[in-house]
This record gives sequence, C-alpha cells and structure tokens, in this order.
Amino acid sequence: MAIETVGRNTEAGATGPTHSHGGVVRALFAGEFPAWAFFPHPAPVDLAAAEDSRRDGPVVGFCRVMELRSLDPEGEGWRTVAERVAGADAFADRPGLARVLAASWGLGLAQARLAAAVAKVRGDERLARSPRAGAALARLAAGSYALRASTVAAASWLDRGVADAVDTAFLGPFVSRIDAPAIHDETTDEALDLLAAGGLGDADPSPGGAGPSAPFWPTLAAHIRRSLARSASPPRVPVATPMLRPFGEALSRRTSHLGRVVERIGARDRHDESFRDRVALAAVELIASACTLARLDAASARPDEQAVAELFLHESGRRFDEALRSIARDPDREAVEAGRLVLRRSPRT
Repeated sequence: MAIETVGRNTEAGATGPTHSHGGVVRALFAGEFPAWAFFPHPAPVDLAAAEDSRRDGPVVGFCRVMELRSLDPEGEGWRTVAERVAGADAFADRPGLARVLAASWGLGLAQARLAAAVAKVRGDERLARSPRAGAALARLAAGSYALRASTVAAASWLDRGVADAVDTAFLGPFVSRIDAPAIHDETTDEALDLLAAGGLGDADPSPGGAGPSAPFWPTLAAHIRRSLARSASPPRVPVATPMLRPFGEALSRRTSHLGRVVERIGARDRHDESFRDRVALAAVELIASACTLARLDAASARPDEQAVAELFLHESGRRFDEALRSIARDPDREAVEAGRLVLRRSPRT
C-alpha cells in the first residue's frame, strides 16, 4: 500500500485544494481519506452517482446511503439481521443501529489500513523520516482513533442486549472477513510512537540533521501559508435542505476549529492519555452530528421527528464546544495541581 498525501475526493463531487488538511476529524468530512479506505470492493454504493453529487467525504457519504444499501457481508439487510437476532421491535431506533454499523464499518477498515501503513514505515528507514509519509500516517492514526471512540459512543445509544446481539450476528463475522493485517487497539499508539521517533516526519532544518534537509525560512513560510489557507477554507459539509444549512455551516466551522486546536496542542500533549480522551469526546460529537444531519437532510421526516433531530444537533454542538474547551484547559491537570496545593497546605499528621 502506497503511503501518500491524499487530496479532496473530486470523484465524489467535491472541489477544493489538494493539500493536506490535518487535524483529527477534518479528513473524515473533507475527503482526505479516499472512498476505498472506508468502502470494501465492490463498494456498497457509487459515490459519484448522478442522483446525489453532494457527498464530500466518507462520513457524510456513508451516512447518506446507510438506509439505501445493505451492509451485511452476506447480502442481508439490517432488517434481516434485526429479525434474526432480537426481533424487529428491538431495532426500532434505526438511527442508533445505523450509527453503530457506520462507525464499526469505517473503524475496521481504517485500522486495517493503519496497521499496513505502520508495517510499511517500520520496514523502511527512509519512509520513517519522510514528511509526506509522516503526514499520511498521522492522518490515519488520528482518524482511526476518532472512529474507535465514535464506535463506542454509538453503541451506547442502543440497549446493552441489542448491542451484544448486533456484535454477535454482524460485527464479529464482518471483522473476521477483512483481508488485511491484524487489527488491534494498540495500532494507533504504535503509529504515534513511530511518528514521535521520526520527529513526526518534519523536515530537519539543521545542516547536520539526519532527516531530509530543507531551508528553514522558506519551510516556515510555507507552513504559515498552509495554516492560513486551512483556516480560511473550512471543509464543506453538503446540505441540500435550506433550513438545515446553518447546521452544516456550524459543523464545518467546528470541524475546522477542532483541527486547529489539536494541531496546536497535540505537539505537546499527544502522548497524554487524558488529552486523547478529550479529543475523542469532541470528535464523537462531530461525527454523531454529521450522521444525524446527513440522515435528516436526506429523509422527509415528520415535523415532530425533525424537531427532535434539530434538538439533538443543538445539544451535540453544545457538548462539542464544551469538549473543545476542555482540550485546551486540561481539567485533569488542574485537579492534580489543586490536590498537591491542598496537601502542601495541610498540617502534617
């Protein structure tokens, strides 16, 4: 598998620059991951289908077709799975089941691709020092982590018994059929450690550095230009319904904001487990909002159903804002420092 910087998915009807966007979840909406990274061959849907050219990234495209095509590897639809494992009534919450299946489908393939990339970089010292390979590996690791977190969050929307039934009848057999390197939870951490050992793939500006040489000031100027370009062009979230476009614009801004915050703080705290947890909380809210928005935009919902979905979008956006603030504030570190201060001031016993 070639490791390369992937631009926007123009075949899916998207337009825009081909440079890397970076960040944790921006790739999921702006088409940084090609469609085949999320859809097996043959794909369950043609992303360039004429009936809907609004798709601009695997997450949005995936959610748009959740109820149009079967996701069961044996060719059975979700209704058949529901009737076989727990009865149709147990799956009355279609959005909940769709979230579980979408997140798990993307997670399995993303982690498989990440595992293959890690193995390739570990076996090639030149690749391990390459800025291009480092950027691609960082996007894969970040996207895999965010998807893993979203899978856990999506499963929490279903009753425990229903979630276990889905896992037994669908997710387990599906993951076992993936023709890819072994998938395990440590793949993301291994990729991050590999990036740290290689200086995150950055070009080494020092004349005697072991990495690829690059003039310092031109490299810095190019980085600033790319950062400004990313800030000025947030990823496009395609929404056809006029009343829902403000939600799409808000989702675009929040996705862009999360990318900037993670890029700024991640260089310092990327190995801090609590930092990863806080990033995952924010990413989960974005992914859940995107799935809900895409489904609401595609469906002709009744007024009461639409009101509930809009309320969820409002609440999800509010929770994301809180999660984003906690990334920079680091409440765990503040609590530890406060505890130490109390201990220092307490009388000795």
